Amino acid sequence: DAYKKNWNECRKMAPATANVENIDENTFFSQMIDYFVKKYKTNRDKVFAIGTSGGGHMVYKLAMTMPEKFKAMTAIVANLPVESNMDCIEKKMPMSLMIINGTDDQTNPYYGGISAKNKGLVRSTEDTFRYWATLGGYQGESKMEVLPDLNTTDGSTIEKYTYSQKNKPEVVLLKVIHGEHNYPKDIDVYLESWSFFKRQIRK
Repeated sequence: DAYKKNWNECRKMAPATANVENIDENTFFSQMIDYFVKKYKTNRDKVFAIGTSGGGHMVYKLAMTMPEKFKAMTAIVANLPVESNMDCIEKKMPMSLMIINGTDDQTNPYYGGISAKNKGLVRSTEDTFRYWATLGGYQGESKMEVLPDLNTTDGSTIEKYTYSQKNKPEVVLLKVIHGEHNYPKDIDVYLESWSFFKRQIRK
């Protein structure tokens, strides 16, 4: 739920209290990881993050500002802010990352633009995907496949775009055609993410 229902993520224009008060999210997440390592013997090399909407933006912040603490991440219905709306110092390190976004999302515009609640401009999903692919050392076109349309009543389908090579982080985009600001019904986003995470463990 974050601080008063919002994270202090990387959108400079966000009017949320967490952003205005500059809540120290990095220390919070670092200490939470330390807690799980100490109490439950968690393996520091197998820490993952997943977030939806504002949580997806927080995932991007973690990936940009403290990537060394995470093995892989999934951001759902979220795009990176444009440079003029960027409020984070980017380490620009490669990260295994999956993005799940809908093309008809009015809250987090797939093709870029003003994000909801006057939180400033965001990049398009394609540009966000390209940002992480470029950091991962990829060039050229990604591998594309159409996932099975398991729910034919929701009016949406999913195209999967993947960059994956040995000794490089995997970067994936699940493009939900006609998807809105919610979870697609053709997949379970958590099981899909867990499969993605497990692939990074085996690398």
